[in-house]
Amino acid sequence: EKLRSFEYGYKSATEKYNRYSLTLPRYCFVHRDYLDLYMSYMPEPILERIEEKFECEDIALSFFVSALTNGAPPLLADFWASKALIKLYSPAAISKTSGHKTVRDKCIEDFLIMLGLRTDSKIKLVIHELWHKEKPMFEFGAEPDADLFVPKDGLIPRHARLAAKVHEMKSMSDQDVSTKVVGQMVALAGKEAKKVGLLD
Repeated sequence: EKLRSFEYGYKSATEKYNRYSLTLPRYCFVHRDYLDLYMSYMPEPILERIEEKFECEDIALSFFVSALTNGAPPLLADFWASKALIKLYSPAAISKTSGHKTVRDKCIEDFLIMLGLRTDSKIKLVIHELWHKEKPMFEFGAEPDADLFVPKDGLIPRHARLAAKVHEMKSMSDQDVSTKVVGQMVALAGKEAKKVGLLD
């Protein structure tokens, strides 16, 4: 029986179909222990491919975490946080090169096999729901944690300020979070980044 083939899907497809099995580092949380394991135990052919092609390290990291967590992808940041990201300027953006998607499709296929995540193996790559119905701006990804930002005693000052801000945001509509909060964050960060030449 022929194995199902996989290919790289863009963020727009992920949002359209409301499911994902791969996360890019800028949208997720990865414990630093996984970074140590990545450098020490990632199969050598994967590291060689990354060094040769100078891309696919993000795919390798996501699948490596999945191989260590029974197929689950890394945890996603809340959707509002992912919308507040700013992509910095690079004169040699890898994603703009010809053949970029073909290279990534090949990485997906090869890395799944090397890490034992194909559909014929004991550990299978898990596909998760992206948005959840109640609060799409907050309940995002496989394991939304509703209690992480609840204001409470004993938090360090920085966490307490963030918890208070998120608590306030949760009382707002998603539209207001998007325009009033995220929009202001992007504008402020963008202004600072542009001032030092990090934005085109």
